[in-house]
Amino acid sequence: MEKKLPIYNVVVNDNDQTGTNFISLVEQPALEIEFHAFNSQEGSEEDEVKLSSDIGEISLKKMDQQRLMGPIAIPEQLIYRKDETGGEWYMKFSKEQIQTMADKFNEFSLNQNVNLNHEKNSKIPSTFVAENWIVEAKNDKSKNHGFDFPEGTWVSVIKVKDTQIWEDLVKTGKVKGFSLEGLLGLEKQKLEKMENTNTEVKMEVEAILKDGSKLVAADWNVGTEVFLVTPEGRVPAETRAYEAEDGTLIEVVDGKVANVTPASEVANDKTIEGLKKEVSELTEKLSKIEASLATMLETNKKENEDLKNSNEELAKKVEEISKTSATLSITKRDTVKTILNHQGKEAIEDTVARLKRFNSLK
Repeated sequence: MEKKLPIYNVVVNDNDQTGTNFISLVEQPALEIEFHAFNSQEGSEEDEVKLSSDIGEISLKKMDQQRLMGPIAIPEQLIYRKDETGGEWYMKFSKEQIQTMADKFNEFSLNQNVNLNHEKNSKIPSTFVAENWIVEAKNDKSKNHGFDFPEGTWVSVIKVKDTQIWEDLVKTGKVKGFSLEGLLGLEKQKLEKMENTNTEVKMEVEAILKDGSKLVAADWNVGTEVFLVTPEGRVPAETRAYEAEDGTLIEVVDGKVANVTPASEVANDKTIEGLKKEVSELTEKLSKIEASLATMLETNKKENEDLKNSNEELAKKVEEISKTSATLSITKRDTVKTILNHQGKEAIEDTVARLKRFNSLK
């Protein structure tokens, strides 16, 4: 049963950058339909292989032509999406938008743009879109290969020339379908206020981890298989918690999503721990400051006592000097009186001269 989620119509315009840039070979196609691998002699029953999809079992013949056929976009099919913030929604293509996407893809000759699992800045060597068309009639040639697509479906045939790549990726089942990649406008439908945005869409979800590696899955719902992308290809993710670049925490158990914690919640947990640590550090700093202030106060107290003692000693010395000065003044005056009483004129003049000399010594 489909979730009651917002539905966005894909919007592609002729006069901007919206459209499909790459076709990707993936293990989990969002359209949930696996491609058909051509036999060298179609119609032969030899080397028949069965693969299941949402349209039933498809017979795969001997894989000699190294050509793959499958849908790129199916009109009005709801495709579940979940963004990095945890928001869930559906997107779907109209016949008209699918036609515009196909026209722009062919107009700009992007048939060499085929990559593996949406790897950025990469192409699969010797691999290209050999054919692509829009289903227009009930007797479309895709029916000859076990498909039954509605009118308006964009179908592609991809040629993998390198035999080693064919052996490693297709025959091993590492890739099972097509997934488009590009900048698509999204327009929210129904009676709500229209919300328009341009979004780079890949028909699967991925998470770039903090160590530079990448997790991929059809979605981040609990129970969905998760794969770790390695140089050798995709491998089931180990049981542990993975932290994405944006801080989202993805917990995996037995190769499947067990829990996804949005970055905001992880950040809140980290913020609380950070605040506790900060409070602890500030408390420690405050204790050190208080100890330093106590030491300073003790030092100031001792210095004040020393200064007080110095001032008292200085006051005593000033008092002693004052007493000595007064004694000298009295002695000088008595000496003059004695000389005046007992000396004659010449003696007085001599005494005056001596007093002048004495005064000059003061």
